[in-house]
Amino acid sequence: MLLSFLGNINSDWQNLLYYGSIVVVVLIYFGVITTLLIENRDPVKSLAYIMIFLLLPGVGLIVYFLIGRDHRKQKKFTLKGSRDLMRLREFIDVYKEYFIHVRQELENKFGDKSFISDLFLYTKQSILTENNDVSILENGEEKYKKLLEDINNATHHIHIEYYIFDHDETGMEIAKALVEKASEGVLVRFIYDDFGSNNIGDIPEVLENGNVEVIPFDPLWMKLYTNANYRNHRKIVVIDGTIGYVGGINVSNKYDNTKKNSVFWRDTHIRIEGNAVNLLQMQFLLSYKYASGELTFPIEFPYFNYNQNKGDAFIDIVGSGPDSNEPYNMLGIISAINTAKSEINITNPYFIPNAQIITALEVASLSGKKVKLIVPKEADSKFVQFAMNSYMKKMLEVGVEVYVYKKGFIHAKTITVDDDISIVGTVNFDNRSFFINFEIAAFVYDKKVNSGLRELFENDMEDCDKLILSEWQKRPIGTKFMESLCRLLTPLL
Repeated sequence: MLLSFLGNINSDWQNLLYYGSIVVVVLIYFGVITTLLIENRDPVKSLAYIMIFLLLPGVGLIVYFLIGRDHRKQKKFTLKGSRDLMRLREFIDVYKEYFIHVRQELENKFGDKSFISDLFLYTKQSILTENNDVSILENGEEKYKKLLEDINNATHHIHIEYYIFDHDETGMEIAKALVEKASEGVLVRFIYDDFGSNNIGDIPEVLENGNVEVIPFDPLWMKLYTNANYRNHRKIVVIDGTIGYVGGINVSNKYDNTKKNSVFWRDTHIRIEGNAVNLLQMQFLLSYKYASGELTFPIEFPYFNYNQNKGDAFIDIVGSGPDSNEPYNMLGIISAINTAKSEINITNPYFIPNAQIITALEVASLSGKKVKLIVPKEADSKFVQFAMNSYMKKMLEVGVEVYVYKKGFIHAKTITVDDDISIVGTVNFDNRSFFINFEIAAFVYDKKVNSGLRELFENDMEDCDKLILSEWQKRPIGTKFMESLCRLLTPLL
């Protein structure tokens, strides 16, 4: 009888735990879905999360808690955004008369293209600069050679910020060069993203032992729960306040085609000399202050110098991220597309556009502008490939010429508009780059730079297959289904 009584107790407890756990899970889901609705998010994104909750309940909750919650308005990002804006306003006040003069010069030379710069000036996101010289660097092998040369010639400071910095031959060569300059008394500051640089190995220790200031951006081991989703995707180098680098190329052997890589890597970076380097400097120092919390913010020479006369290019440098009030790089790209009179050329490895970008390209193409797009024939993940392919039919239907790069993987993130506007940076055509990651881009107003980038675009087209709508529509039904399924989840990327 005792055993029977104990058995009934155990059974009651099991039933209580079973039904209690169901109630808890239901309440959690109810709370999550209620939060999604209260936050007034993009309804497409909210529906995507609800769908993954229904299809993969356990996995859906994990995905939501790791990358789905919106921390952009939390205190740390709000403070960073307001403090950054304050610094930029101070910067604008110091050079106000200069900026008014430069803005007028841009309008005199490029007409209504100057409206793109107005967006950044009035929102205090960038300050137009003149007298810049821009060198286009094709692929890692060209960039690393020039970068090492500039590092070796540094005399005052080196500021370096990367999403990916690998412990391999390329990474170690640059790290050793940084340590060597630090030993000479050059101030070296180094930021790396703790998520992207998961193969960095002991390079931080090597640098710290060599008197380099090393800061990991939002370390995952400390802040996985809140920061896993908000990464620093930027690639910035500033040397002596006079030379700057920005573009798509990280630090890794795979970007250097002289190394024994299984895939040819096509990418683009730019090297800047001139007043725009001050803006790269500003963005680096804002990142460093946020990541370290200790930097006394310098705004004087030799960190900043507005008397540099190196070339003819006008440049805006635009940073965006979860601390931004608006997706400024996306808005800048749309503004540039809207100014097109004849031609738009886009190269991007992750073309998963939102409705705003699709509409801008559709209007441009249907208005008689020639719109060309280069994307990888094979992306670096099947999911991304399916998701990208789901947008090709629409692009082809509205007259966009789509080319798929087959020589290897194309990672360049460049745009040219007509013969005078160019955009080079770290920004992909997806919601992650527009809204979630910290990104950086150079908006360059210069016919010479534009011509060079269009030449690269035309060369890349020779290594592409052109998509034809009638052929594209013949894809197997199973492939189309997978593309449609992955597209439903693209708001979560």
